[in-house]
Amino acid sequence: MAGKIYSYRHQIVDYEMSVTGNVKLTTLLNLLMLASEQQSTELGVGAAQVQARGLGWIVTQHDLHVTRWPHYGETITVFTQATSYNKYFCYRDFWIEDAQGTEIVRMHTVFVLIDLDKRKIVPVAADLVDIFQADKVRRGERITNPAKVTAPDAGKDYAIRFTDLDLNRHVHNTNYFDWMTDALDREFLLRHEPVRVNIKYEKELHYGDVARSEVQFISDDHLRTAHQIKNGDEVNCVAEIEWRPIAAGKGDHE
Repeated sequence: MAGKIYSYRHQIVDYEMSVTGNVKLTTLLNLLMLASEQQSTELGVGAAQVQARGLGWIVTQHDLHVTRWPHYGETITVFTQATSYNKYFCYRDFWIEDAQGTEIVRMHTVFVLIDLDKRKIVPVAADLVDIFQADKVRRGERITNPAKVTAPDAGKDYAIRFTDLDLNRHVHNTNYFDWMTDALDREFLLRHEPVRVNIKYEKELHYGDVARSEVQFISDDHLRTAHQIKNGDEVNCVAEIEWRPIAAGKGDHE
């Protein structure tokens, strides 16, 4: 049995666009995640209700696939569906359809529930998930891990600002995307767009930490990159991104 499907419509506006003519990667993720937030709120188990119990949902992994990037002025429909859960992990699908009903983006996400004071994972509370009508399963899913950085080709440091933090008191998961892609050369970013992003969150980052973003090209054609965010010797987040050349003319912006 599949869980309840929720959807909302959205028109892409100018401040959501990047210089390449695509929606920003962080914006795309936020648009997808907003669907689950709105569904949770409508069902009475939104962030306010969860936090009132001293708990919070955090993402441990996203696996994002992009067939086509939404463009400026386009009206899209964003969907989400909780698919399954077990004692500690919850699984949810997200996807975007264009005005013709064609799927252009899909993402699979893994969530866990944490005690906000102890910063520890806790068992999933049945009353917080049963309302979505997802399947309860015994075993977790096997999801491919991102490739690891072994010999960085480039890196940059970022001091964690107060504005980088979210309601769960740690760095918001979309910030990692900005840091990871920013470690790449400007010319590469002008000429390429992601078609798959597999990102896994290992350890939280907090105010006052220094995040080091490192990247390594892991294919001869330079269309696959491995990324990691570190705080000192501790790895906080890893990701693998697959790229394709942007159509001629689209990325020629100054």
